[in-house]
Amino acid sequence: MFVNKTDRKAFTFTELMVVITIILVLLGLALPAIQSVRESARRMQCQNHLKQVAIGLHNYHDSIRVLPPAYPGGFAPFLDDKRWGWAALGRFDFLKESCFRHF
Repeated sequence: MFVNKTDRKAFTFTELMVVITIILVLLGLALPAIQSVRESARRMQCQNHLKQVAIGLHNYHDSIRVLPPAYPGGFAPFLDDKRWGWAALGRFDFLKESCFRHF
């Protein structure tokens, strides 16, 4: 007995497995592209942060006429581990101003 294709009311198991395989192959091809886009976005974000730090240093230099000290209290950071650099001391007045403008 042969069954006509028009009499069937459901998919066969083979057809279902072919469709699932095609979907999985397409997902497998799309995942590396998505990961590369995410990596590119992270790289651009990091470059933007570094650019903002550089702009902040230039603004600091323009307002005070000197770059912020690398280590406060001297030029020998290896003598005392308790000294903090300029980035940890909150020397960025431009960040404070921009935060106050937004909030």
